[in-house]
Amino acid sequence: VDPAARRSEWALRVPRPLTRLVNAAGLQNLVQWEAMHELDPPRALRWRSLSGVQNSGEATFTPVAGQPRATTVRLRMSYTLP
Repeated sequence: VDPAARRSEWALRVPRPLTRLVNAAGLQNLVQWEAMHELDPPRALRWRSLSGVQNSGEATFTPVAGQPRATTVRLRMSYTLP
């Protein structure tokens, strides 16, 4: 992770039920990539891949009114299989 360059490395272990699908796409059970990310603390994290499987996304964090210890998390992610 390089905060100054806004780059990070990610790894995703594919859940067992999806292993056949992922292997059929030519990928292994552990998918890795490097990403460029943008932070908007404390509300959002956005990224796009620079290597590996093409993907991008955004995670947003919204406080729940009246519940000081609760947060709504929304995740949007898109990817392209090889």
